[in-house]
Amino acid sequence: MGLFERHPSGGAWKLGYKYKLQDNNDNLILDSQVWEEDINPDPSEVVDHVIKHRFVNHPDGIEVRSGFKFDWSMWMSGDGVNRCYMSETGSNYATIDNPDMGLFTLKDSSNSANATSLNRGIVAGILYRITG
Repeated sequence: MGLFERHPSGGAWKLGYKYKLQDNNDNLILDSQVWEEDINPDPSEVVDHVIKHRFVNHPDGIEVRSGFKFDWSMWMSGDGVNRCYMSETGSNYATIDNPDMGLFTLKDSSNSANATSLNRGIVAGILYRITG
């Protein structure tokens, strides 16, 4: 996953997240625990304020089956973490040249508590693979 770095001078912070999975009938399949991971990027690995991060708690990713809903919530915490770089271009995701466009739909999360949305937040990119 690509994440925007801490603002203004980088440094270490904690990434918190949780998620829900629902089947195609809106039945709750999984309501995860709250996960936290330490993030301390090497400045040489930060490109345009974006950090590539592989989740320690989910090194093989999270399986989301066809037709399922994946509701993801994420936040930053730590000493002095009150701001971060973020993007306000998420609503343009449909304009990205992607041969897999249309396989899934992105929507705002009902769990947002700080004005994040499909258009605005710290998630710079989600890496995925299609299995089957």
